[in-house]
Amino acid sequence: MLSSARNRVMLITNDYELIYNEIKRIYYLCINEARLYCPHCGQEVVYRDSRLRIWRHCDEPADRILIHRMYCRTCNRLHTVLPDVLVPHKHYGATEIETVLENEVRIDEVSDSTAAHWRQWIRGNEAQIEGVLQSLKLEAGDKLPELRSTENLFIQLKKTVRKWLSVVSRLVVNGGFEFLPVLQCCHT
Repeated sequence: MLSSARNRVMLITNDYELIYNEIKRIYYLCINEARLYCPHCGQEVVYRDSRLRIWRHCDEPADRILIHRMYCRTCNRLHTVLPDVLVPHKHYGATEIETVLENEVRIDEVSDSTAAHWRQWIRGNEAQIEGVLQSLKLEAGDKLPELRSTENLFIQLKKTVRKWLSVVSRLVVNGGFEFLPVLQCCHT
């Protein structure tokens, strides 16, 4: 059944354009990738429909993005395709969340409880993120010589990669994993 939470999966793309319609005040997600594949079975997914997704910013009014939902005919999973400016299950964009996480900056439009929630969420998912990065490093072999195996790869990535939250989100989600919600990862 498509309504089962286990059958709903996200994919994150970094190969897209956002086209703004001033009349409807909506961004349209235009995916440039020729094909998208199911992270569970590896088969190509097909377009099913679109839905609106909110995108909050710190300094300006929220935007709406019309995002695609793709269907895997092989394993019957429904995949929501997000642009990498968004983070799964978060209304604020990746840049805003990363700014708060990295700099521990107080942004007026973001409440203290929301900022604390984001910090708890990323801390609670660090082990999962590190596991995904270690697995990808093992698969890549010598193709990633700049990453030292003695140091935590997630810490290295945060130090060296601009827009690290977008990269991490894409690697975790497209690898078939999910970020744990705060209540699940922080209250064991």
